[in-house]
Amino acid sequence: MRDEQSYADAVFCHGSEIKVRSSQSLRTLIMISIRGTYEAGDILQDFKFKQASFGQQLNAKVHKGFMQQYEGLKQNALSYIDNTLKKENNIDEILITGHSLGGAVAALLGVLVSERYSESVTRVVTFGSPTPGNIEFQRLFNSRKYF
Repeated sequence: MRDEQSYADAVFCHGSEIKVRSSQSLRTLIMISIRGTYEAGDILQDFKFKQASFGQQLNAKVHKGFMQQYEGLKQNALSYIDNTLKKENNIDEILITGHSLGGAVAALLGVLVSERYSESVTRVVTFGSPTPGNIEFQRLFNSRKYF
């Protein structure tokens, strides 16, 4: 059975209907899909070019508009993952995906999720994503073991 929650900026879902076939077996996953630029407010976020610090990483800086979008959905995403992992013990992977603005936000969320749920495989797949941050953020993102 699939469980799905929709928010203005993302869809969170998991369950037996969401399976990915790998060469070995079917895998059950939590999927977070973040939409791209859609409304006028999103365009305003796209134009917030100033950089902001990313979490505790002092030298990692990210696009301020992307950071604000990330901050707006971070708690819902973490709550969803926490609740799903409490209910189900057979989750193989956490997949975070997005397009455009959503792709940039997916990259930010991917770093947090890979740190917080290090025992789970975390994957980030983006489409048409702008670069979300500076070289230090890129190093941080690339240092994650399951990306």
